Amino acid sequence: MNNFFKFFLLICLLTFSSCGTKRLISKTNPVKNTDNIAYIEPLAYISIIEKGNLGVHNDSISKITKLILDSVIIEDRTFRQKTKTTFSSETDSLNTIVEINNLFNQILLTKNLERIKIGPNLSNHLKANGNKYYLATIASGFGRKKGNYGKQVGKAIGLGILTLGMYSQVPIKSTINLYAVIIDAEKLEVVYFSNTLPLEKSPTDRNVVKAQFKKLLFDHFHPQTSGGQ
Repeated sequence: MNNFFKFFLLICLLTFSSCGTKRLISKTNPVKNTDNIAYIEPLAYISIIEKGNLGVHNDSISKITKLILDSVIIEDRTFRQKTKTTFSSETDSLNTIVEINNLFNQILLTKNLERIKIGPNLSNHLKANGNKYYLATIASGFGRKKGNYGKQVGKAIGLGILTLGMYSQVPIKSTINLYAVIIDAEKLEVVYFSNTLPLEKSPTDRNVVKAQFKKLLFDHFHPQTSGGQ
């Protein structure tokens, strides 16, 4: 599974350097009724930087972010009714997670919703639960070990002095970024995709996660009251 984590995180880094927030909506199959939508257990890939600026995936922090995002989805009122789907076995869960990662990677690479392939395990999972639409989400980001940030700031200041201010890169303390897709289970088509801009906030701050999740969906489904992004 680590290779899939690394691949997804690599794609996330590539999107950080792009023009910003992405929102893709199916022109041929737009979401029509969101009163009853199921959601798949969120995924989270959070790294911790302990030395220098190299991040290492951290299972514990990722789990915390995942639980926070899950609770935010439950409380969010964009959709009137939400049910959480469960997996029949650990093998089913792992295989489906791999295919969810692949689904997001396809969209991030192609930047469109056409001809996106939904894997067999994910397809079976969606059909077995009997809902029309399914929401899948991923949180990515990183934090720093206590003491690391101060050291990196010191190095940046030192480099700025040595180069007479011509080069100095202030390190980022932490980031959080959310991704979402809505899938039409009957037609097995991705009908909506959105991701937030990477925000320099803690990935374990519930208020931050809540605000970011709102941006994923609210501006599209409630444009008259969103006030823009």
